[in-house]
Amino acid sequence: MKRAEGNIFSEWEKIVGNEVATHSTPVSLTEGRLTIQSSSTAWTTQLNLMKEKLLNTIASTAPGPLVEELY
Repeated sequence: MKRAEGNIFSEWEKIVGNEVATHSTPVSLTEGRLTIQSSSTAWTTQLNLMKEKLLNTIASTAPGPLVEELY
C-alpha cells in the first residue's frame, strides 16, 4: 500500500466524519475503486445514497490516488 493510500485508511474518521466512520471501514483501494465494509445493510444503503458526496469529500481531503468508485 502506498503512503497516500494509507491516508484514506488511517484518516477515515477525519475524512468522512465520526458518524459514517462508526458504521463503515475502508477495506481496499484498487484501480480507483474503494471498497468499504459497512456495519449493516441499512448503512450500505445509506452509503450508496451518500456516494457522490463521499467521493467529493475524499477527493478534496485525501491526497493521493484518485478514488473514482465506491463499492
